[in-house]
Amino acid sequence: MPYWFPKQVIVGFSRLIVSCVISLYFTLFIRVSIVFASDYYQDFNDYSYSSEFDIAANGGTVATNSGSLVMSAGYGNKFPVVHLKEDDFTNVEQIEVRYRYSNFGNFGVGLVFDDIVPPINANYSYDVGGTSIFYSWGDVSGLRIGYGGYIPLPSPGDTSYHTYKIAYNPSGHVYYGYDNGVLRYTISDARRINSIWFGNPERTNTSSGWSTLEIDYIKIDDFSVSSSFPYFSQKDERWKDVEYDTASVWAGESQASIERWGCVISSIAMVLQKYGIDMPDGTKITPSVLNTWLKLQPDGYVGKGLVNWLSISRLVREARTANEAETDLEFVKNTGSPEEELAAGQYPIVNEGGHFVVTTKDDGSVYKINDSNDETRAELPKTTTLSSINTYIPSDTNLGYLFFVSEPTTTITLRDEGGSILPIETFNEYLKDDMGGTLGPASRLDYWPKPAEGDYQLQVTNPSDKTVKTEVYMYDQEGGVSIEELTIPAGMTAQFLLDYNSTPGTNNDLTLDYAPIWEYLRTWRIPKTSRNGIWQAVYARFHDLIDYLDDQAMAEQYASDFSRFVTKQRFIPETEKVKIQNYIGLVSMN
Repeated sequence: MPYWFPKQVIVGFSRLIVSCVISLYFTLFIRVSIVFASDYYQDFNDYSYSSEFDIAANGGTVATNSGSLVMSAGYGNKFPVVHLKEDDFTNVEQIEVRYRYSNFGNFGVGLVFDDIVPPINANYSYDVGGTSIFYSWGDVSGLRIGYGGYIPLPSPGDTSYHTYKIAYNPSGHVYYGYDNGVLRYTISDARRINSIWFGNPERTNTSSGWSTLEIDYIKIDDFSVSSSFPYFSQKDERWKDVEYDTASVWAGESQASIERWGCVISSIAMVLQKYGIDMPDGTKITPSVLNTWLKLQPDGYVGKGLVNWLSISRLVREARTANEAETDLEFVKNTGSPEEELAAGQYPIVNEGGHFVVTTKDDGSVYKINDSNDETRAELPKTTTLSSINTYIPSDTNLGYLFFVSEPTTTITLRDEGGSILPIETFNEYLKDDMGGTLGPASRLDYWPKPAEGDYQLQVTNPSDKTVKTEVYMYDQEGGVSIEELTIPAGMTAQFLLDYNSTPGTNNDLTLDYAPIWEYLRTWRIPKTSRNGIWQAVYARFHDLIDYLDDQAMAEQYASDFSRFVTKQRFIPETEKVKIQNYIGLVSMN
């Protein structure tokens, strides 16, 4: 018995079949267009990328391996080309690609960001340096990036991963090119990128070895997406009454809350959430979560309630290792304005004088901001005086730092092995009570980023009339830290020898430099005569004191006895007794 269907069903079914055929036709024969209505991200962890790219192997190989797109050709005269199908980049704010060359050949290949789409079948004559807007290129000569001309990058033959980021500011058509978070060029160009491709589309006249290119990820941010920014309030009921740092100690129990002091941790939490970063255990980051983590770290808070920005870089490194972050965040602190950072797609946290806010956009005469203490405040006039610009930059660079925390009156001088003074960045920083308006205790902060391995001389001058402390934080390239506390008697200048190693797990040594003490005593004990015999005794006792330093109790007792001995000597001038007493204190306390 035949099956019977109503006419409407038959017509509907027929239309469905036609619709499916048309859809299949478009899928197979019409180029798919990707619309950047939201951030685009491809990490090549599965085969889904193949629908988003035009791919021509050209006799070579295009494959994924361990979460990277690998392009190779061995020996020949053609190389693969992989082209992102999108051709409308009107609203694109920044493009970021993480990549590496696992080997370098005589023939170069690379990443190209252009306003034309070359044929991808390896029969095309294409002058990358002279034609493309921006590129990264690698061959036997090394790795370079550029925009017409090129900029060689350090270490020819470097096979490590690099992150190439191009940020666009439509005001003036300005592009910023970054390698591993370091600004390499700024250029004004009216052309707009509408083509991204990897490889080399040119058929060469001879055969030779090709470089091998690996793409870890490609990320594209759209203006409309980046305008949406996470927001946290330090007055949120969930954490406003939680103690900030150890504020009950330095501000009093009634004035110790996140509501009063939490502008920095709230601002950092916003930036971390913007970058999609969670805690290493997967917990979502909030001001309260960040406060708890910082309190558990040996370097989380410094001075009286100041967030150690460098510790956050280590947190992000740990999160990335646990697959809870896509990138590392390198910290940079400077003065001036945040315009360059905002143009590069970064989100500087600016210090207005004890209160910190996140800047999210350059908007003519103002900056768009997120203020954790006032959710209605959206703008910061560019005429505002800013004490510091604090920026976390996505990068893969090393996290090495030398960081010094002192009293505001203390002076820090750092010299390299050759005795040259290094231009360390210095800031006097404090927090403002956002409820009462009073200012918290200030500290002097000195930074030296990415120090070279080797020996340094640290000079600490304490001009005050009281003994002060200086904390020294030595960060390796993974963000691991070793910490030393120095004690400087009143009115003294002390020198220390610092042996810095950036390799994780190695020791950083910081020891008192005794040379100035011996030189001082030498002026009194030479020549050796009966008249200055007392100085021979002082000299000998300093040696004994140093020998006792391994036993703190013994050293303190000997220092006390030594001090009394000096006090009783009527042949030592009073001014010199003060110097000797200070040296005794310096040696015994460090």
